[in-house]
Amino acid sequence: MSQTDWSPDEHMLCVSIHDVAPATWSDCLRLVEAVRAVADIPLTWLVVPHYHFRPEQSLAMEACLNVALERGDELALHGYSHLDTEAATGGLRARFLRNVYTRREGEFAALMEAEARRRLELGLDWFAAPYCTFSPR
Repeated sequence: MSQTDWSPDEHMLCVSIHDVAPATWSDCLRLVEAVRAVADIPLTWLVVPHYHFRPEQSLAMEACLNVALERGDELALHGYSHLDTEAATGGLRARFLRNVYTRREGEFAALMEAEARRRLELGLDWFAAPYCTFSPR
């Protein structure tokens, strides 16, 4: 929607559920239940296929995400591991942002382009895997 198409009388809201992964799934469900209790609106699920490089898979989570897609929600790749694995380098500001502000979860903060591209491709491959019936593409 362009700025000229929007009327001040119209209200828009985007609700996203961050860090959707097997390790965080129970928290995600509680948040979704709270949102749905207030309003039945489309949600954006920000999925992290290998959250903190944990090798977990959850068929229940994937089934719920399929249902979410069917009801009109959106799935988005939110990184591959959501973990900053690069050495702590840089000045005080860079170290503060990476170690304190993001608590070492800014996955792409210090990655070289090739590694960032590799992780994005791994994440997209996860969505396209045979056990997943959904795809964000």
